[in-house]
Amino acid sequence: MSNALPELKLTNANFELALKGRKLTSVRLGHKTIAPGLCALVNVETNQKKPINIRYVNRCLLSDLELNDARLDGFNTVEDLKAELRRCYRRFIEDREPVTQVHFDLVADEKVA
Repeated sequence: MSNALPELKLTNANFELALKGRKLTSVRLGHKTIAPGLCALVNVETNQKKPINIRYVNRCLLSDLELNDARLDGFNTVEDLKAELRRCYRRFIEDREPVTQVHFDLVADEKVA
């Protein structure tokens, strides 16, 4: 039996934004099964890991996301957020596609058991 934490993977740029406290959410294409609780944020380029607490998971449509959602994700506009999703998923993404918005907080390393 493994005690490994579930992982939430981010690009290097997005991982760095999260470490600076400028990225407090991650938008995933599709309705994902992600549970609140302790998780490891993983930099896919360096494999660096940082513990986070997923505090809320919102399943909605891309078109439901607003300016505040984009800012929580580290972007200035919803269009910037959509452009990043297209870059990460390497395809055009329709506004009516389902997404999963994961709200998280960084956890101090000493608080991880």
